[in-house]
Amino acid sequence: MKEAIFSSTAHAACQAGAPITALATSVLASNPASITLNLWDLHFLNSSGINLLAKFTIEVRKHPDVRLVVRGTPDIPWKSKSLPNLKKLHPALVLLMD
Repeated sequence: MKEAIFSSTAHAACQAGAPITALATSVLASNPASITLNLWDLHFLNSSGINLLAKFTIEVRKHPDVRLVVRGTPDIPWKSKSLPNLKKLHPALVLLMD
């Protein structure tokens, strides 16, 4: 299982998001059984970062053998609004809001 832990604040504007996109792509290319995105300690994510999460979710959907788990908390408003939308993009996604 591969796990990426994001904390503090993330601003994933075009160039700033490139390293995150490259990391996510390389993890997916290694064909792991499971990828966990732990967003528990991520307090703020701008619209570019949310878009990056959506695009990655769509990429993972193309690999049905890879299980995608997203961990968040309902205590932070952007998470309770945005993270459930990822399940609309990839119904097999496991969303843990604890």
